[in-house]
Amino acid sequence: MDAEKRGNIAAYSSTRNCMKLESMFSLAHCCLIVALSMVISGAASAASFLDATYERTSDELVVRIAYRGTHPDHQFSLQWDECEEAAANGSYQISARVIDSHWNDRARRDFERVVRFALNDLQCRPATVTLFIEPNFRISVEVPAFGGAGRELRGPRTDGQ
Repeated sequence: MDAEKRGNIAAYSSTRNCMKLESMFSLAHCCLIVALSMVISGAASAASFLDATYERTSDELVVRIAYRGTHPDHQFSLQWDECEEAAANGSYQISARVIDSHWNDRARRDFERVVRFALNDLQCRPATVTLFIEPNFRISVEVPAFGGAGRELRGPRTDGQ
């Protein structure tokens, strides 16, 4: 075999080895990206609604929440939107975001909790109350009017009084 053919074969072999090496790095990068996305997705807790009802005797929303974390001691609170008139029948609608106090807890184990949200300051009645948890979990509950109390077009007090 002459020197020119050996040079071409060596160049071809070297190029082929580089292509193999390049595809191995691409595969390694893909694996690294998948592994990182799995770690990141496990870093924050996730929550969803199992069910929700209105309890007339206590004037509370009773919500069963499933969530993930490293411990069961998550606290949940509501961040209310503005009350809106829903229809000509005098009903309203209002949304509230459910806030997890430990939203950044690593999602290691499954937990379930029944949370009670007092509605004594909710003047927006009768109303469809829609609760939501990010990214896309929603549940709605019908809350009846007060017995004979006047209604105002507003949500619950948020000033702590």
